[in-house]
Amino acid sequence: MSEATGAAAPPRVRTGIAGLDQVLQGGLFRGGVYIVMGVPGVGKTILGNQIAFAHARTGGRVVYATILSETHARLLTFIGSMAFYEAGLVGDAISYLNAYGAVQSDGLVGLLKNLRDVVRERRATLLVLDGMLPASMLSPSEVEYRQFVQQLQTWIELVGCTVVLLSGGRELDLRPEYTMVDGIIELEYTPVARRRMRNLTVRKLRGSNFLEGAHSYIIGNDGITVYPRIETAIGGHPREAADAVSNVTFGRPGLDQVVGGALARGSSTLLLGANGSGKTTIGLHFLAAGLDAGEAAVHCSFYEDPPAILAMADSLGFRFSERLGQGGLEVRWFPSGEVMLDRVGYEVLSAVRRTGATRLFLDGLEAFMRSPDSERVPGFFSALVQELRTLGVTTVFTSEAARLLVTDFASPFPGVSAVVDNLLLLFQNEIDGRLVRGMAVVKTRGRLHHREIVEFAIGPRGIEIPGPRKARAGRTGKVAKGRRRRAR
Repeated sequence: MSEATGAAAPPRVRTGIAGLDQVLQGGLFRGGVYIVMGVPGVGKTILGNQIAFAHARTGGRVVYATILSETHARLLTFIGSMAFYEAGLVGDAISYLNAYGAVQSDGLVGLLKNLRDVVRERRATLLVLDGMLPASMLSPSEVEYRQFVQQLQTWIELVGCTVVLLSGGRELDLRPEYTMVDGIIELEYTPVARRRMRNLTVRKLRGSNFLEGAHSYIIGNDGITVYPRIETAIGGHPREAADAVSNVTFGRPGLDQVVGGALARGSSTLLLGANGSGKTTIGLHFLAAGLDAGEAAVHCSFYEDPPAILAMADSLGFRFSERLGQGGLEVRWFPSGEVMLDRVGYEVLSAVRRTGATRLFLDGLEAFMRSPDSERVPGFFSALVQELRTLGVTTVFTSEAARLLVTDFASPFPGVSAVVDNLLLLFQNEIDGRLVRGMAVVKTRGRLHHREIVEFAIGPRGIEIPGPRKARAGRTGKVAKGRRRRAR
């Protein structure tokens, strides 16, 4: 990470790539020379073209030069289907130049002259040079190649044009030009089990701080989207005190009484229990109570898709289908088989900001542990919860216990119980030939909660709790008797 001196930094040139400018803390510097490196297939050419079109759309002028035998017609055919492509910019705001012939005939001297002429003629403010590896291979010596990079950098600084060099390979410490440029961005993809993870890392950036470490990215119809690591990008906010005056209810008096009257606004609650124990139903109550009070709400699930959620909520009388069309409610589904931590985190935060939601229900926290980088989950979850608290969002999470009939619980991942404000255990056990549901509040932050196991049922209107006093007089004690152990 580089630190700026006392001199004023040059203006920034934004890449226009979602997430990348955040990693770069504002973008590239005007007049700088930057290398984007990586093996074939990581998306270097897509990234170069995406930056070019974003720059042209802001009024800049671009020269995109290739040192490859591939024709530009073939190149434009491949990127023409992507959302960032705009045919009207090609030929005027963006000029494509094939410099392969210049390198073959006159070497790097001819290439430099060719680039100077075109940049001056087109009044370009951005130069993308695709194919630095072939250029270095065609250079007669390493010294001449280093001179080429130095002369390019000196001339570019004078004319105020920003340069992005796309280079193959991963030999970061062996290339002489890497010590001369202003920044290095590495794209890579690594196999994890049967998957491949794409990561972007800023190796060097003169004159600016940047977000350290590897950041996930994807290549889709929109081009490249970068997801900065949430622990680095949004972590570290000071914890705000819970609002003890403004309460958030579940909309069911018995349930509210169990947790101490209501939840504190901005708090986080984990419902931990087996499949069928009522976690999703409680979450739907939580969202419906907010919608009834005029609050916006977001539902996120890893297992049940939006039609299934809407049908379940409608059957309980919550009118989610109707409310979805009126705004104020958003229902999101993240398939649990391909969980990318930061992508899920940013999409959850984006939904919250887009709707202005003050209530969030995230169903299926254990799906995070199926991510290829599951070792990050504790830090990731802590940063996500803190950001939601900063946004004033009251959140309810669920996580599934391993067994269907369970009176003993294990946390879904280390440290989760310390991060959340409130923890509720949902039991489901067989007693005298029938399944009995019960709940227990392990902790609340800033509330005097009920200390006994409370029996409850799920009826046509959702959760039904006879009341803590009546529940203690019933069979609830048998749920805990003998086999119940302390939650860990």
